[in-house]
Amino acid sequence: MNDTPLVPRALHEGEPMTMFRVSGAVTAATGIGYYTMRNTPRGSMSVSDARQIVMFLCYRLLPAKERSYPRIARFLKRSDHTSVLHACRKLQGIVDGGRRETALYDDLETTCRILGLTLKQLRTPKENAGLVPEIGADTSVTTN
Repeated sequence: MNDTPLVPRALHEGEPMTMFRVSGAVTAATGIGYYTMRNTPRGSMSVSDARQIVMFLCYRLLPAKERSYPRIARFLKRSDHTSVLHACRKLQGIVDGGRRETALYDDLETTCRILGLTLKQLRTPKENAGLVPEIGADTSVTTN
């Protein structure tokens, strides 16, 4: 995943990007409020889709010091960071693959428009494609 946060020009003129701002844009796009996203357990597909959009956009749009997986998980009252990691990989795959047939894609596209972004801005640059390890892959570093 590209680690460079994407901050549209329009956001420099107004408020800084925050998790609450991202969740507000998702609420506007999906009609699912922050407290519903935060307090609804697993099971509701539309709520989990909205929650995943918040996770992905927070990771991609916030400054590095504010966008750790654990911090985003705590913001949405998730038990650990792996749900954020899963959401980021899932949505990055949708963005990079352009799978437009899903409602999740439509909600993500609408949210991006609200934030002044395009999905093209969220695509992984070609030089970084394939650098994100698969879930369960051994990512340990060995030194000699």
